[in-house]
Amino acid sequence: MTGGPPAIVTSATHATRARVELTVEDRPAPAETAALDEQVAVFTSRAARFSRPCPLAVFARDDSGTVVGGVHGWMWGGCYELVSLWVDEPLRNRGLGTSLLIEAERAARLRGCQQVVVLTHHVQAPDLYRRTGYALVGKVTDYPAGGAAYWFRKRLDRRPEAVVRRLVRGVAWGVVWATLGLVGLREAAAAIARRRAHR
Repeated sequence: MTGGPPAIVTSATHATRARVELTVEDRPAPAETAALDEQVAVFTSRAARFSRPCPLAVFARDDSGTVVGGVHGWMWGGCYELVSLWVDEPLRNRGLGTSLLIEAERAARLRGCQQVVVLTHHVQAPDLYRRTGYALVGKVTDYPAGGAAYWFRKRLDRRPEAVVRRLVRGVAWGVVWATLGLVGLREAAAAIARRRAHR
């Protein structure tokens, strides 16, 4: 379907005029839309001076190897953008979605990501992200009509492993200082006893 009269585009580089026809297509060819996405990705990566996005996914499979849940997204510029999270209906409300999300966060963190961002709708899983520590950073009302879309973010700066190590070190030093304190008390008591014995 043609959308209006042909447009005239002027090339500043070659000072030539090229006639370009604009078309509106309800069923665009997947290869052509993929080409658009590819060109945007190339431009964005060059402009931001980061490498191309890298995919990252976590799948849940049953005994037969069938995928019954999963999460996938893209890592780019120290950020993991979560695109889809899905759990087969019979397995919902059993913690599988949370497990998938936590595992994806762990994998993203190990690959150098400092945060996760995700866009979700009111009919999807906003409560899941709230429960797992995501902060609401944006909301678009009436997307879809009568509903809302939410942007969530979770920072991954504080690594659980590092927190555990700090706690262990803290406990260890506490034991050391307590031991030194007991030793000091014993030595002080012994010194007092010796002084009394020499009187």
